[in-house]
Amino acid sequence: MNAPTRPSLWQNFILCLTKKYADFSGKSSRREFWGFNLFLFLGALFFSFAGTILTLASLPWKELLATDNQEVFHAIAQEHFMYFIITMQVVFLAIYLPFWSAIIRRLRDAGFHTAWGYGYMALGIAGLIKWMVFDRFRYSMDGSMDTTTLFLAVVGNVWFLLIVILACFPSRPEPEKLPEQ
Repeated sequence: MNAPTRPSLWQNFILCLTKKYADFSGKSSRREFWGFNLFLFLGALFFSFAGTILTLASLPWKELLATDNQEVFHAIAQEHFMYFIITMQVVFLAIYLPFWSAIIRRLRDAGFHTAWGYGYMALGIAGLIKWMVFDRFRYSMDGSMDTTTLFLAVVGNVWFLLIVILACFPSRPEPEKLPEQ
Protein backbone atom coordinates (compact mmCIF):
# COMPACT_ATOMS: atom_id res chain seq x y z
CA MET A 1 0.00 0.00 0.00
CA ASN A 2 1.85 3.06 1.27
CA ALA A 3 5.45 2.02 1.08
CA PRO A 4 7.75 4.20 3.14
CA THR A 5 9.95 6.38 0.96
CA ARG A 6 13.58 6.96 1.59
CA PRO A 7 14.60 10.51 2.42
CA SER A 8 16.07 12.43 -0.50
CA LEU A 9 19.70 13.48 -0.48
CA TRP A 10 18.64 17.01 0.45
CA GLN A 11 16.48 15.71 3.31
CA ASN A 12 19.45 13.72 4.59
CA PHE A 13 21.55 16.89 4.53
CA ILE A 14 18.93 18.81 6.51
CA LEU A 15 18.52 15.87 8.91
CA CYS A 16 22.28 15.84 9.64
CA LEU A 17 22.26 19.61 10.25
CA THR A 18 19.23 19.55 12.56
CA LYS A 19 18.21 16.38 14.41
CA LYS A 20 21.57 14.62 14.08
CA TYR A 21 23.77 17.74 14.45
CA ALA A 22 26.03 16.27 17.14
CA ASP A 23 24.60 12.75 17.34
CA PHE A 24 27.53 10.36 17.51
CA SER A 25 25.32 7.37 18.38
CA GLY A 26 23.46 5.16 15.99
CA LYS A 27 24.22 4.46 12.37
CA SER A 28 24.23 6.33 9.10
CA SER A 29 23.37 4.74 5.78
CA ARG A 30 25.51 5.36 2.74
CA ARG A 31 22.71 7.47 1.28
CA GLU A 32 22.54 9.68 4.37
CA PHE A 33 26.33 10.06 4.55
CA TRP A 34 26.86 10.84 0.88
CA GLY A 35 23.79 13.08 0.66
CA PHE A 36 25.11 15.14 3.55
CA ASN A 37 28.60 15.33 2.07
CA LEU A 38 27.33 16.17 -1.42
CA PHE A 39 25.44 19.25 -0.26
CA LEU A 40 28.20 20.15 2.18
CA PHE A 41 30.67 20.15 -0.73
CA LEU A 42 28.33 22.11 -3.01
CA GLY A 43 27.68 24.66 -0.26
CA ALA A 44 31.40 25.05 0.44
CA LEU A 45 32.09 25.45 -3.27
CA PHE A 46 29.39 28.11 -3.65
CA PHE A 47 30.43 29.93 -0.46
CA SER A 48 34.10 29.93 -1.51
CA PHE A 49 33.31 31.17 -5.02
CA ALA A 50 30.92 33.89 -3.84
CA GLY A 51 33.28 35.00 -1.06
CA THR A 52 36.21 35.23 -3.45
CA ILE A 53 34.18 37.33 -5.91
CA LEU A 54 32.97 39.63 -3.11
CA THR A 55 36.48 39.97 -1.70
CA LEU A 56 37.95 40.79 -5.11
CA ALA A 57 35.19 43.33 -5.68
CA SER A 58 35.93 45.01 -2.34
CA LEU A 59 39.65 45.46 -3.00
CA PRO A 60 40.80 49.06 -3.49
CA TRP A 61 42.07 48.42 -7.03
CA LYS A 62 43.18 52.01 -7.74
CA GLU A 63 45.34 52.02 -4.63
CA LEU A 64 46.73 48.55 -5.38
CA LEU A 65 47.59 49.35 -8.99
CA ALA A 66 49.12 52.71 -8.06
CA THR A 67 51.67 51.23 -5.67
CA ASP A 68 55.01 49.92 -6.84
CA ASN A 69 55.89 48.50 -3.44
CA GLN A 70 55.19 44.78 -3.28
CA GLU A 71 55.01 44.78 0.53
CA VAL A 72 52.31 47.48 0.55
CA PHE A 73 50.40 45.60 -2.15
CA HIS A 74 50.49 42.36 -0.13
CA ALA A 75 49.54 44.12 3.12
CA ILE A 76 46.44 45.71 1.56
CA ALA A 77 45.36 42.51 -0.22
CA GLN A 78 46.03 40.35 2.84
CA GLU A 79 43.85 42.53 5.05
CA HIS A 80 40.88 42.09 2.71
CA PHE A 81 41.37 38.35 2.23
CA MET A 82 41.79 37.76 5.98
CA TYR A 83 38.18 38.82 6.59
CA PHE A 84 37.02 36.26 4.04
CA ILE A 85 39.25 33.50 5.44
CA ILE A 86 38.15 34.12 9.03
CA THR A 87 34.49 34.15 7.97
CA MET A 88 34.97 30.83 6.17
CA GLN A 89 36.63 29.34 9.25
CA VAL A 90 33.71 30.36 11.47
CA VAL A 91 31.18 28.86 9.05
CA PHE A 92 33.17 25.64 8.72
CA LEU A 93 33.53 25.40 12.51
CA ALA A 94 29.73 25.25 12.68
CA ILE A 95 29.77 22.37 10.16
CA TYR A 96 32.51 20.31 11.83
CA LEU A 97 30.28 18.62 14.44
CA PRO A 98 27.69 17.25 11.99
CA PHE A 99 30.49 16.29 9.60
CA TRP A 100 32.34 14.30 12.25
CA SER A 101 29.17 12.76 13.66
CA ALA A 102 28.16 11.58 10.18
CA ILE A 103 31.61 9.99 9.78
CA ILE A 104 31.36 8.18 13.12
CA ARG A 105 27.82 6.90 12.39
CA ARG A 106 28.84 5.79 8.88
CA LEU A 107 31.88 3.89 10.13
CA ARG A 108 29.73 2.15 12.74
CA ASP A 109 27.14 1.20 10.09
CA ALA A 110 29.83 -0.21 7.79
CA GLY A 111 31.20 -2.31 10.65
CA PHE A 112 34.47 -0.45 11.20
CA HIS A 113 35.83 0.73 14.52
CA THR A 114 34.89 4.33 15.27
CA ALA A 115 38.46 5.03 16.42
CA TRP A 116 39.22 5.84 12.77
CA GLY A 117 36.75 8.71 12.92
CA TYR A 118 37.74 9.89 16.37
CA GLY A 119 41.40 9.87 15.30
CA TYR A 120 40.53 12.06 12.33
CA MET A 121 38.60 14.35 14.68
CA ALA A 122 41.61 14.59 17.02
CA LEU A 123 43.84 15.46 14.08
CA GLY A 124 41.46 18.27 13.08
CA ILE A 125 41.38 19.60 16.63
CA ALA A 126 45.20 19.48 16.78
CA GLY A 127 45.39 21.53 13.59
CA LEU A 128 42.89 24.03 14.95
CA ILE A 129 44.79 24.40 18.23
CA LYS A 130 48.07 24.80 16.35
CA TRP A 131 46.54 27.59 14.26
CA MET A 132 44.95 29.31 17.28
CA VAL A 133 47.84 29.04 19.73
CA PHE A 134 51.06 28.85 17.75
CA ASP A 135 50.10 30.75 14.60
CA ARG A 136 47.97 33.24 16.57
CA PHE A 137 45.12 33.18 14.02
CA ARG A 138 47.44 34.17 11.16
CA TYR A 139 47.90 32.69 7.74
CA SER A 140 51.04 32.85 5.69
CA MET A 141 50.17 34.68 2.50
CA ASP A 142 53.43 33.78 0.75
CA GLY A 143 52.35 30.15 0.39
CA SER A 144 54.99 28.74 2.72
CA MET A 145 54.11 26.27 5.48
CA ASP A 146 56.09 25.20 8.49
CA THR A 147 56.82 21.49 8.80
CA THR A 148 54.20 20.90 11.51
CA THR A 149 51.43 22.42 9.40
CA LEU A 150 52.58 20.50 6.35
CA PHE A 151 52.71 17.25 8.35
CA LEU A 152 49.19 17.80 9.74
CA ALA A 153 47.90 18.61 6.25
CA VAL A 154 49.40 15.51 4.62
CA VAL A 155 48.36 13.13 7.41
CA GLY A 156 44.87 14.69 7.55
CA ASN A 157 44.33 14.30 3.81
CA VAL A 158 45.55 10.70 3.75
CA TRP A 159 43.40 9.87 6.79
CA PHE A 160 40.35 11.49 5.16
CA LEU A 161 40.95 9.47 1.99
CA LEU A 162 40.98 6.30 4.10
CA ILE A 163 37.70 7.32 5.76
CA VAL A 164 36.14 7.98 2.34
CA ILE A 165 37.18 4.49 1.23
CA LEU A 166 35.77 2.94 4.42
CA ALA A 167 32.52 4.90 3.98
CA CYS A 168 32.00 3.23 0.59
CA PHE A 169 31.61 -0.22 2.14
CA PRO A 170 28.04 -1.50 2.42
CA SER A 171 26.18 -1.61 5.72
CA ARG A 172 26.76 -4.66 7.82
CA PRO A 173 23.62 -6.45 8.97
CA GLU A 174 22.81 -6.66 12.65
CA PRO A 175 23.71 -10.04 14.14
CA GLU A 176 20.70 -12.18 14.79
CA LYS A 177 19.64 -12.37 18.40
CA LEU A 178 19.15 -15.86 19.71
CA PRO A 179 15.86 -16.51 21.47
CA GLU A 180 16.13 -16.73 25.20
CA GLN A 181 15.58 -20.17 26.63
